[in-house]
Amino acid sequence: MKHLIFGLFLLFAASLSAQQSSKSKSRDRFREKDDGRYPVRVTNALDINLDGTDYAPAFYRDGIVFVSSRNKNGPRDPKTGQTYARLYYALFDANGAPSFPQAIEFSLYNNGSLNEGPVCFSRDNHTVFQTRNNNENGVVKSNKSGKSTLKIYESHDGKYWSRPVELPFDSDDYSCMHPSLSADGSKLFFSSDMPGGYGGFDLYYTERIGDSWGAPVNLGPLINTEKQEIFPFISRSGTLFFTSNGRANTLGGLDIYYVNNPLNNPEEIVNLGDQINSDADDMGFIIDDDGKHGFFSSNRSQGSGKDDIYCLEALHGLPGIAKPETNDAQIVVRDAATGAPLQKAAIHILQPSDEGFVNGKKDLYAFDLVPVPGKDGAYSLQLGLKGSDEVGPADLYSNVEGKARTTFTRYHDYLVIVSLGGYIPKEKMVSVNSEKAIDLQFSLSRKTGPDMPAKDSIFPARAIREGSTIILDNLFREQNKATLDNNAVEYLNALLE
Repeated sequence: MKHLIFGLFLLFAASLSAQQSSKSKSRDRFREKDDGRYPVRVTNALDINLDGTDYAPAFYRDGIVFVSSRNKNGPRDPKTGQTYARLYYALFDANGAPSFPQAIEFSLYNNGSLNEGPVCFSRDNHTVFQTRNNNENGVVKSNKSGKSTLKIYESHDGKYWSRPVELPFDSDDYSCMHPSLSADGSKLFFSSDMPGGYGGFDLYYTERIGDSWGAPVNLGPLINTEKQEIFPFISRSGTLFFTSNGRANTLGGLDIYYVNNPLNNPEEIVNLGDQINSDADDMGFIIDDDGKHGFFSSNRSQGSGKDDIYCLEALHGLPGIAKPETNDAQIVVRDAATGAPLQKAAIHILQPSDEGFVNGKKDLYAFDLVPVPGKDGAYSLQLGLKGSDEVGPADLYSNVEGKARTTFTRYHDYLVIVSLGGYIPKEKMVSVNSEKAIDLQFSLSRKTGPDMPAKDSIFPARAIREGSTIILDNLFREQNKATLDNNAVEYLNALLE
């Protein structure tokens, strides 16, 4: 055992290798070797890792939140002398890599004497479940044995994050940690050493009952072993990823595994293989809804510190893993006056974020430098809407019948924009929350009058609200120099102005 990994490294003194398992899991296997069809690339997230401990990534808005003990000048645990772990938020850059890590708080009720542990968020990002020391009013609380356990706390985002409330199954006598919420918000998966399990830490789930949570259910002996199962992550498609050191098909230390249908009909437990796992400790795996981009933590030797966060890219998705459920969708475009079908209408399908920006490879917004009247050489930085021709190639085009077909991933929101030369573009918001097929009807009106814009303009899904994050991605240095190029200087001056 190389170090302590139970979500809050500083809180546990027991080694994970203390218990040895003699079980041989006949249904365990490795993910098949890559034969060229499923290239997988793993890289160190160098922009966010320091020489300390960085681990437990979780998707949040347009980036990830992770745990780090990087603040060497921050408050320390009086018993261990270690710096308290804190949460950091890193935005995705234009390449989808996390960058610009900044400390972030999801509670006003931490007076600095608590370790902040692994978190997860609801799909709308307005609810957070967080692992923390068992505490009372921000002060660590010990049980009768003099030990402090871990608990999962729930907070909600209003004007401020609400006071953290411990979940009903938390206890002073055992720990609950590493929450992961299902896509529909009905189930919460976590790890616990509560009595009645199969080993040290087992994986459990609980179901939402009104505004509270039901009794925890152990995921059973096919998934849990005599040793440790930690860091569960339930994907949108229902595949459960987790970390274990109790299975026979290990590559060494802690490995990352997955299982399809973990609740109703769990299949064989699959080791993600040596493209992702190593002979070191690999843990805390997460992956996006498409199954192509993910993150995990590892203390492998080539890292920047004790534990680093790594990025994973799977060009065609990881094989064998359940795919997200989709709904068939039909889009019909007609002339509003005549009802005639419109052919070759451009259909853009975008995913609006909570701030009103559009996630993914396309963006409705662009930043422009506009000269300031009366000020020579001064520019104003303005956010503008792109025209339909600037958003990029359309995702679909209507056929001779004015129709186009596609699929939408369930539990996603989409902004569908239809445009055609000579017509006023239209948009519709779509929320895919059921199994029903989607039928979208668009009636486009012709442009008339001299006041109509020369080019198609695309309207925002919603207003950009106060507090939104704006990334200036046009700031570059001169080639092989540390000085900024002229374009970057103009942008920064405009921002300062």
